[in-house]
Amino acid sequence: MDADLETPARNLPESNPTLGSCWEVLLRTPVERAIPAGTLHCSIGPQDTLRLGDIAEALASSALTAIAVSDGTGNVIGMITTDDIMRAYFEGVPRQEYLRSWLASDRARAPSELLERLQVSPTSSLAEVAEKMVANAIAGDCACHHIIVRQPDGQLYSVISCHDLVHFLCHGLERKRPETAEAVGKICVQTVMKPRDTVFTCPKTDTLKDALKVLLITQQTSVLVVDGWGIHCFFTTQDAVRAFAAGVSADVGLAEWFGGQGTSMENMTIASDASLVDAESLMNDRRCDHLAVIHPASEEVVGVLSSLEVLRRTRACTEALQCVPSMSHPTVGEVLMQHHGEHTHLANPLRDTVTLGAISELLGMSSRTSVMIASRDVEDPEPRLLTERDIMRAYLDGHTSATIVNDILTTIQPRAPCPLQVPPSMALRDAASLMLRATVPGCECNHLVVRGTSGRYSGVFSALDVARSLHDASSELDLAKMGVERTTVEMVMKPATTMHRCTPVDSIGDALSILNRTGQSAVLVEDCGGILGIITPRCALQALAEGIPPSATVGVFMPSQDALLQRTVLLGSHLVDAAALMSAKSLHHVIVEDHQCVSPNTRFGVGSRAVVVGVLSALDVVRGVVWCYRPPKRLCEVHAVHLADAWMPMAIRNLAKRVLPSWFGA
Repeated sequence: MDADLETPARNLPESNPTLGSCWEVLLRTPVERAIPAGTLHCSIGPQDTLRLGDIAEALASSALTAIAVSDGTGNVIGMITTDDIMRAYFEGVPRQEYLRSWLASDRARAPSELLERLQVSPTSSLAEVAEKMVANAIAGDCACHHIIVRQPDGQLYSVISCHDLVHFLCHGLERKRPETAEAVGKICVQTVMKPRDTVFTCPKTDTLKDALKVLLITQQTSVLVVDGWGIHCFFTTQDAVRAFAAGVSADVGLAEWFGGQGTSMENMTIASDASLVDAESLMNDRRCDHLAVIHPASEEVVGVLSSLEVLRRTRACTEALQCVPSMSHPTVGEVLMQHHGEHTHLANPLRDTVTLGAISELLGMSSRTSVMIASRDVEDPEPRLLTERDIMRAYLDGHTSATIVNDILTTIQPRAPCPLQVPPSMALRDAASLMLRATVPGCECNHLVVRGTSGRYSGVFSALDVARSLHDASSELDLAKMGVERTTVEMVMKPATTMHRCTPVDSIGDALSILNRTGQSAVLVEDCGGILGIITPRCALQALAEGIPPSATVGVFMPSQDALLQRTVLLGSHLVDAAALMSAKSLHHVIVEDHQCVSPNTRFGVGSRAVVVGVLSALDVVRGVVWCYRPPKRLCEVHAVHLADAWMPMAIRNLAKRVLPSWFGA
């Protein structure tokens, strides 16, 4: 299985008596005894003009990572965290965006409707706070590093962060339970760190937006910036907040940004055999929440210490957080239900009574490319999948609209592979990958039969459903999680130079025979003036439904100029824009034009027209979803496992800084 398709790790940490005693302390300690009241918060009223830029500036200047939000009466209505600022920054939301508008959007990490999962009372135990944080981190759909402490009357008491809890464990116990504090002091960093295979990296040549993408899709709060010299620094959510507050473009390079900040790994490391108390003191002094953990002998970076990971490991039964990117893909069952409702597949006609003409009309009106054909034969009760390619073969074999489907199933289906069956719970990207693996030269796989564990058929999932899912993505982050936010039509289309062609005076039978022989899904129609359109297996449905014989010319099927323009996209278009067109008009193929090249318009009168440079099919969209995703690299996958400065003696390092200043952020 591909690395980016691996199931997130759900390993359980080994039992540790000392960590268990920490958990006992958290169970016994109420919030009000450990965390003082009061925190940075803001209030918004009906006419409030507070903006995201104001929040980012407050977070950056205070070094806090969250601000509670209350209404005019003091009731808590939400929370803004560094994760909110980071997502707004990634998606290009302006600093002038109103805070109220952000909280009301579906992108907020702690809106009012999620407060039940994000709040406790002052009498709740610290263990309940830790459990909520870890549970929210595993769910991945809301803020997880902060919990709101709310009075019974709805008023704010405080906001607790992961670091607050770790600080209490390391220092708050000294005057309360000396014996437990002594035990905590014996916990070494290696016991509670994130190992290197769960630590993600970014090349120093990346932009701020690239780093933001890694943080968002991996649900981490830090990423290591590396290059050929080694590990240079952390990029954290706090860095993102500072850059957003300063109005820095997300397209600025990491090297340029950190060069201006003077950031390095100095005093941001801890030995793996150091105590947790020492590590927390260093975090507190450096006002950070992450430390690179190095081997005391080799100085090789072996992991990263974060507050949330410490909390997770205080309880042995807590499952591990995800160590692979969260892909946020819907399941095939969800896609079918969303786009087809209860009619996830066409009503099963009986194959011993329905005709090819009726099936062709049914598919034509529904914009579907396949239908399940039911059977009354007790010896062969399984329904059959009939696709438009099957109908095209029947048409080429001389069958007419009056032909009973049952009479042709035994002759046309042996030439097609048996349709693959998948469960409704399969993730969209896994289904897309399966389509590509099942596609071989001369035979495309455009359909998967969806069947539940009970044996009930849920419907047919097609390549066009993948395009519909891209169109459904509501934000740039959703597209980034699917890996297609930068994918263009040009990257996945079929170039016109590689496609088969026919002329308007050729017969439709000859054109469809090319498709049948080559296994392709489209043939370009061309005359002396250029490309006029395409012939696809769907033309066979039209021919059968309208009684057009195979000897009819291809010109009969050529669209008008307006119809042709409605299925055209530009060469530089984003794949998601093409998917939107395909989804809106139920098109399985669109024509790709390059407006920078023109040719005489001989068909539609005087003037010129853009040159057709390719065709994009629904299966090409599938390729884009599968092929164009590049998972972030983990620390264990890169060669840079030492701190950058650790590779060179001081004299060589100073010389390199003068000769190659950009490498060192100078």
